[in-house]
Amino acid sequence: MATSSVQLTEPEMKLLQTLVYQECGMYFDERRAHFLQDRLQRRLKACRLDSFYSYYRLLTSREGRVQHVYLDAVTGLEARIVSDSPMGKLEQELSDYRDVSGIKVPFSIRNLVNGAVRAEITVDKVEINPNIDDAIFRMGK
Repeated sequence: MATSSVQLTEPEMKLLQTLVYQECGMYFDERRAHFLQDRLQRRLKACRLDSFYSYYRLLTSREGRVQHVYLDAVTGLEARIVSDSPMGKLEQELSDYRDVSGIKVPFSIRNLVNGAVRAEITVDKVEINPNIDDAIFRMGK
C-alpha cells in the first residue's frame, strides 16, 4: 500500500506524459509536470499501490479496467456498462433490443464520458454471418 511519496524518474514522467496525451489529448510539459506528480500520488493512495509502474500496468492492462455491467431486471439483458478510464467515467447505455436470428441485439446505444453524451448510435439493420462476396475486399488498380 502506498504510504510515502513516490518520486517519478525522468523516463517514468515521459511515460506518464505520453499516456495522458494519448488518452486525453492533454500535454503536460516540464513546467506543469508537478500537476501529474500530485495527481499520481492521490491515485496511488486511492488504488493502494506503491509504485508508478504498478499504476501504469493497472491503466494499460485489460485486467486493470473494471467494468460494471447492469442488467435489466425483467429481461436480463445488458442495460448499462460503466467503467473508469484515464478520461474519467465511461458509460454505455444499451436499449431497443431486437431479435436477430435468435440473438438479442441492442439497436440503440448511447456513449457518455463523465455524464456527457458523446455519441448516440441507432442501428437500422443487423445481419448475422451474411454471405459476402470476396471481390469487395480486393484492392482497386
